[in-house]
Amino acid sequence: MASLTALRLEVTAVLGLSDDDEQLVDSFINEGVADIVVRTQCSVSPITMTTTANIGDYDLSVAILAIVDMYISNDSGDFPFERITPSELLRLRLNASNTSSPARVYALSGANLLMIYPTPTEVETITGIYVPRPNTLANGSDECSEIPPEYHKLITFYALARAADMDDDYTSEQGERYRALYEQGLREFRRSIYRHGGSRLAPARVNPRRRRMYAHDNSQDI
Repeated sequence: MASLTALRLEVTAVLGLSDDDEQLVDSFINEGVADIVVRTQCSVSPITMTTTANIGDYDLSVAILAIVDMYISNDSGDFPFERITPSELLRLRLNASNTSSPARVYALSGANLLMIYPTPTEVETITGIYVPRPNTLANGSDECSEIPPEYHKLITFYALARAADMDDDYTSEQGERYRALYEQGLREFRRSIYRHGGSRLAPARVNPRRRRMYAHDNSQDI
């Protein structure tokens, strides 16, 4: 597992940066960790929170970078929670008197405001999965535990792309190359996470071979 010092040295060595650039490179490294975690959802945690009667807006913790999925529960059972935009949710609230049996929906406004509709009339429980904010790499020995070691190269690619953009025209062209490597690596990482969850079985078919016994007659199409 690469430490902050190792990641920093790789970036500064490739671009020929000086010790004066270490603080800036460290900030790019931490940006990269957060971007990778959010875009791949490689590190998630469960969330449980309770609502308050007649309150529809809730301030999320700054430790929550993104919500993956949620459902809401009350004495009547569990209900799926569909995500919509803040504008759509506000329109639902505006037209509440004209809405019958509305679905349970939520919206995220900005980075911290969770809006839910309809407004709870009782204490309910929200259960879900979220992407937590990764630990900041501050000391040279700090290591990124949220991302598997085999994908720490992506952190370097991100920092190289950002640092190159801050330099001259030649390294800016290098930045585009590292950005392409970063995006390609993200796609591979996401595919790896998907495969890690197992393959989805094909839907079962009754007598699948029987269909091959008959030729399709186009004259019967409508």
